[in-house]
Amino acid sequence: MHPEQQLLFDLGTIDFVSLVETKERIMGASRAISTLRAYASGWKAFEQWCGEAGRASMPAMPATLREFAAWCINQKFRLETINVRMNAIAHYHREAGCETPLDAEVRHFLSNAKRVLKEQPGGKAPVTVSHLQQIARNLSGSPVEIRNRAMILLQFAAGWRRSEVVQLQLSDVKFVRQGLTLWLRSSKEDQEAKGELVGIEYGKRELTCPVRALKQWLRIRGRWEGPLFVRLTPGHNLTRTALNGRGEVLHLALKDALEAIGENPDKFGSHSLRAGMITAAAEAGASESSIMMRTCHHDAKTLRRYIRPTRIFKFNPLKGVL
Repeated sequence: MHPEQQLLFDLGTIDFVSLVETKERIMGASRAISTLRAYASGWKAFEQWCGEAGRASMPAMPATLREFAAWCINQKFRLETINVRMNAIAHYHREAGCETPLDAEVRHFLSNAKRVLKEQPGGKAPVTVSHLQQIARNLSGSPVEIRNRAMILLQFAAGWRRSEVVQLQLSDVKFVRQGLTLWLRSSKEDQEAKGELVGIEYGKRELTCPVRALKQWLRIRGRWEGPLFVRLTPGHNLTRTALNGRGEVLHLALKDALEAIGENPDKFGSHSLRAGMITAAAEAGASESSIMMRTCHHDAKTLRRYIRPTRIFKFNPLKGVL
């Protein structure tokens, strides 16, 4: 058969529906899942506001965005949230093939708002090593407690986002002489999914050692291939079902654990373990570069927002001078 005839024959067997689905799935992965969720929430808020204000949401006018931003400010939303909503509106317009209303005048308005409002840095309280010690003492009985203890200690040690911890597979973990290695397949900063390899050493205290805690969990879970952290039934029976990709189980487990040791859980958020690790590392004298290698940050400015010293006088540049 002639090569061209062979090619035509092979093309006839191609599943073009499957090709379209694959193309859409790949294109849809251009942004982090967490970003797309935030955009969906921001777009929904904008659509609702436009409906009540009698404005067109698609295509929207730049003046509409300025009005919406002013309304958000009056509603006491933080500028960080407003910026996410503005980016969401621009994203949905681009997806629809419309010109983005997020023009220079809207950006100028947001820049002026930043200067006028002079917002104090936000953020929930960081989880401290003292918190971890108390939490670890309480979470040592049932299989659910042992799983939650391993998740909490591992997230603190890695300094990762909760979604990155719950999405780990068993194959992403390798135990070595020094402790273990974790393979982060992708992150918010790693849009191309190049991956990052992080080493977690044995802790000096058995109570708060993430390596020992994970080994204890694996003795319950077993070594079958699949999600590292899985759901358990109300009767504490093991399943092979992965936890929700957003990490709500880990978040709620941390809140419950903090409340159990007498802390107000409302003071802590989804990044409290990540912020706690960075704060503790900075207080211990770790360099920004070494912290960034652990947390997989690619921007030092972003990292510095998480450094929340629990004892601000520890960083006195005039110590012993005056």
